[in-house]
Amino acid sequence: MDISVEEISILKPIFDGIRDKDEPYKIVWIPIVEHWTDDMQAKFEMLQSKMPWYILQGFPTTVDITNEYCSLKNKPIVVVINPQWEVEHPNALRMIRLFGMMAFPFTAEAEKAIMPEGLRLQFRGVRMPESGPRQVDRNYTFNYGFSVSSSLRERFTTEFNKVRDYINSNGLNIVIEDKFIEQKLVNAKQRDPNELLRSFKSNSGWVVLCKGTRGDIVVGDDGTTILKVLENFDYWKNSVNEYGFDECFKDCYQKLKAGLLP
Repeated sequence: MDISVEEISILKPIFDGIRDKDEPYKIVWIPIVEHWTDDMQAKFEMLQSKMPWYILQGFPTTVDITNEYCSLKNKPIVVVINPQWEVEHPNALRMIRLFGMMAFPFTAEAEKAIMPEGLRLQFRGVRMPESGPRQVDRNYTFNYGFSVSSSLRERFTTEFNKVRDYINSNGLNIVIEDKFIEQKLVNAKQRDPNELLRSFKSNSGWVVLCKGTRGDIVVGDDGTTILKVLENFDYWKNSVNEYGFDECFKDCYQKLKAGLLP
């Protein structure tokens, strides 16, 4: 039942969007809980109050609804199932985070059509161990792609290098890297090479910050706001050790989006 309010807010536009489709599409939340307690019940009721979709409570943990596709531990997943109960995508949450309703109907084919191949391969990731202690993952990757005519790539790499140099010279226990992903088509039917850029409502490029071997998305956009976060590194760098690189980055990102920072 580890779904955040932020993740619920990401799914709400999807809930509204699929209601306008001709075919009947439904969202059903199935909280997987090993032992129901009073605290767990209170958390369930709080989350339930924020969800407009169907909810199935008391689902038996002995039933493996995802088969071999993924672990149910610690992270919410969005499994896309067709009317024949065939899995169309084992976890469409990352795609939904990045593209929203533009990725409809959230199948594996839709992912291939909208997401660059290198980024999809990055997101296949490595499964975390399902038992034993988990270490804090302090590895971060900026996956990005910019059009040939964009001036953002040079600015992005300049600011990224400044941040990386600071982290390395100050002995912070963090590893950040950048990975340029060539914007090549992965679907023969998709002839327009600018389709991905339009997915971010941009003609210049895109950047997605990911954390750890699982490739968990921290933030992603057309590169403009993420670039501003890097440019404002002096504002949040002193908090990285205490709160973590991803939390500080996301906090600055959200404040910039809300107009709370210049």
